[in-house]
Order: sequence, then C-alpha cells, then structure tokens
Amino acid sequence: MSTHPESVAAPASAPADAPSLWGRLKHFLWWGLLLVMVVLMGLALLALRHQSDELTGPQRYNDVWYMHRTATELERLNLAITAVRNGVDVERDTLSLPLERMLSAVEVVDRAPQHATVVIGEMPQLVLQLGALASEVRGWLAQAGTADPIARIAIAEDVQARIPAWREVLQNGAIDVQFNLSQRIDGDRRGLFSALTVVTWALGALMLCTAALLAHLLWSRRRAQQVSRVLSELNRTLEQRIDERTLELGERRALLDFILEASPSDVALSDAATGRLHFANHRLLERLGLPADVEFLPVEHLLADPLQGSELVAELDRHGRIEGHEARMAGIPPYFGLVSARKLAVGGVPAYLMWSFDISERIALESRLRELASTDVLSGLLNRRAFLQQCASASAQCLRHSRPYAMLMIDIDYFKRINDTYGHHVGDEVIRAVGELMHEHARESDISGRMGGEEFAVMLPETSLEDAMRVARRLHSAVNELRLELSEAKELRFTSSIGVADASLDERSVETLLQRADSALYQAKRNGRNRIEAVPIQTQDAAS
Repeated sequence: MSTHPESVAAPASAPADAPSLWGRLKHFLWWGLLLVMVVLMGLALLALRHQSDELTGPQRYNDVWYMHRTATELERLNLAITAVRNGVDVERDTLSLPLERMLSAVEVVDRAPQHATVVIGEMPQLVLQLGALASEVRGWLAQAGTADPIARIAIAEDVQARIPAWREVLQNGAIDVQFNLSQRIDGDRRGLFSALTVVTWALGALMLCTAALLAHLLWSRRRAQQVSRVLSELNRTLEQRIDERTLELGERRALLDFILEASPSDVALSDAATGRLHFANHRLLERLGLPADVEFLPVEHLLADPLQGSELVAELDRHGRIEGHEARMAGIPPYFGLVSARKLAVGGVPAYLMWSFDISERIALESRLRELASTDVLSGLLNRRAFLQQCASASAQCLRHSRPYAMLMIDIDYFKRINDTYGHHVGDEVIRAVGELMHEHARESDISGRMGGEEFAVMLPETSLEDAMRVARRLHSAVNELRLELSEAKELRFTSSIGVADASLDERSVETLLQRADSALYQAKRNGRNRIEAVPIQTQDAAS
C-alpha cells in the first residue's frame, strides 16, 4: 500500500544562503584571529622562558669562579714551593699535592656539566695557554713523584721560576673572561627586553582581540535570540501543519484501507528480501486461513505451486511489473486468480505489491464451455470434431514412436426401427446407455466419440488388430446384455455391429483409417448385423 506525500516548500533560496555563508566565514575568521594571537603569545612566552633560563643557568658564572680558583691554587703552590726551597718541608706530598690541586684547577677538558664553562670555551688563545700550563704541571708532577729531596728542591726552583708567567696569564685571562661575560650578559639583557616587548604587544593584541570577540559574541547572542524567536514561531507553525498533514494522511490511509478491504481483489504488500508483511486485506487472510497479526508472507507463497511462485517473482525482478497473469492461487481451497504485481520501495527497501481477482467461476465456465463444445450432450462422448482432433494427436504420437493403433466403428442395429416403434425419447435413452457403456469399458488411453446418429467410434492407441478384436468383442457382448425398461412388464433389447481396422506403421490420416473401419462396419451389416468384422492391413492395401 502506497501513500502520496506532498512536498513542503522550504523558505530557503539562493540570496538567503549568501548571508548565512558570510556569517559562517566571519565566525571562522574571528576564531582564526584569536588562535593566531594565542600562538604568538605562546611563542613570546617560550622566548621569554628561554632568556630566563639563560640568565639563571648554574654555569653562567663558572668562568669567573674557575679563573679565581686557578689563581688561588697558583698562590698556594707558590707558598708550598717556597717552603720546599727553604728546606722547611721537603717531603714528597708537600710538592705533589699542590701540583695536583693546580692541575685539577687548570684542566678545562672533560669537565663535569655542572662545572662547565661558557666564555672560556669561546676564547681559543686562553684555552691553549691553559692547556700548556696543564701540560707543564703534569710534567713537574710526574718528576716530583719519584724525586729525592734534593731533586724536589730543584723542581721547586723551576716551578717558582714559572709562577710569574703563569700569574700574568691568569690575570690577563681573568680580565678577558670578565669582559666577554659582561658582553654576553648585556646581549641576554637586550634579548630579554625584546622578548618582553613582544609579549607586551602580544598581550595588547590579545586583549583587543578578546574585547572584539566578546563584543561579537554579545552581538551574536542577541542575533541568536532573535533567530530563536523566529524559529520558535516557525516551529509552531510547522508543527501545526504537520499535525494537519498527519490527520489528512491518516484519513487518506483509512480511506485507502477501506477501499482495499472493500475491493473484490486480494491484496498483499511484503518485503522482497525477508517476506515481512506490510499489508494484506482481510479477504486474502481469510482465503489463506491466516490470523490478522501474521508477520511474514512472501508473495511466492500466494501461489499454490511453489515453482510457479518462484518463476513469477523472478519475472517481477526482471521487468518490475506483471499484468494479467493467470495462476492457481494458494487458499483453502485453492482457486484461480488473475494476478498483477509491482516491484516498489517501502522506506527505501524493495518490496512486492501483488493483487489478484478470483476467476475460478470464469475458469470453470470456460472449462464447461470447452467441454460442451467438444462433448456430445446425449452420449457424453466426444463429438465428431473433438474426436478427430484428439485422434490426430494420438496417431501422430504413435507414429513418432512406431507404435500400432486401431479404430472401431460401432453402429446400433435397427436404430431407426427403435425410434419409429418406441419414439425418439427411447432412441435417446439407447444412445445414452451405449455412451455410458463405452465409458465403462474404455481404457484411459482410448478415445471414444459419437460420429452422428447411432454411429460411434473408438480409437485404440498402441493396440494391434488382435487386441482391437478382443476389445470389440467385449463391447459387443456388453451391448447385447443391455436392457432398457420401457415399462414394468416390458424391456428393450438391441444389438450392435462393429467394424475393426488397424493402421499401418506409416498411416498418417485418421480419416482414411475411419473409412477402413467404416467399410468393415458395412461389411458386418451386409453379413447380417449383430457381428464384428475386421479389415486387416493386407486386405486394405489390396482393396486400395
């Protein structure tokens, strides 16, 4: 069952879309500007943090401390050497320990990170001078470790002779380190000032952007409130229209349901894949003996023959529609229906809509008309035209398979005398009795018909002449045994004459075979009636 939805025109148009697009673009621009300012502010803070780390680093004044310590150790070494030269203390440790402390102070290579220098590493001449001083101290230290007291005094004299030069190197180096460190601190201070300037401008811009964004948000809020009021009114109007439309659709649905229920057709709408039933009128459910709440009813199950149902669904899938298809429908009892169907979509899912009209009465009437058109009313046998048609089909099949067949021509003896003596109504009873007798004695494959008047014919497929003679004798005896009661004290007996002819393997004309059987019948009449005469193929060929 389908509905008829009507489209509701939307108030949107191309000119109205442009302001909406521009509003969204401005919204993104505002947030983009705010994001840029936040990023710039973050970068400025990172630069400020870097400058702060540089100024507060633990190794920043290590250079000054290093030069001061080296000078202190040099003066201590000078005092120790003086004691050794004066002979006050000439022990090995008195000279070795000051030299080791001096070496530890003067070495600038492989220094721990917390004791690393900053400025000295950028002064290559001072580094070379300190390296030379360290090498010289190592040499004296190596000699002092193995020397005797006299030798240590000599070493002390050599070391003391070098102390003025070392003192000058350390003094000049301390001055250079202090100067370079001052320049570095000035550069860091200028960098910090620049970073603070950037942060100040970034904060100012951020404040401006924040104020502008806040103003924009306030304006947008007022605009949103106005739009909300308009939308609320539109929503109420839309809800009212939806309610009206729903009521209208409900009335249409009820009317359509009433029409389908009152329709003389059987209607079903079910899912194409699952067979879930969307709609079925009560007439169809009653025919099928199903409850009103049945959930699944595939359309192929509406036909009595499952194979025919599958073929109908396949054709519906190929062409999308079926018109005027006659089929035997499922039901209690089954009936003939004129089926039409459509393939459509329900909620975007393929479905089958099928409806059928009950044409059982028409089919029965057509069958009865065909029967009347092919049946002799009086005898109940085939009339001449239908008999010849069926004989032609049966003879063609026998020839195709090289099977024999035969023909019987039967005539009621003295039938005219019966009509003249007892009346035509008795003659009709005789015809009717002979027809019933032939029905009783005929095989399923035999074809029996009334050729006209009192003449009858029987075609015997797949029957030889000998077998045909046996059939003829049975019929002849049965006719002779018939008794028709004319009154309480009187009954009618009659006899028959039968002519028999068999067909050759190349016989193709039923009319010719009838003529041969008719010739045998007349021969039986000439020979005294109440007898059977046969015309074999050889005799027929000789006569021809």
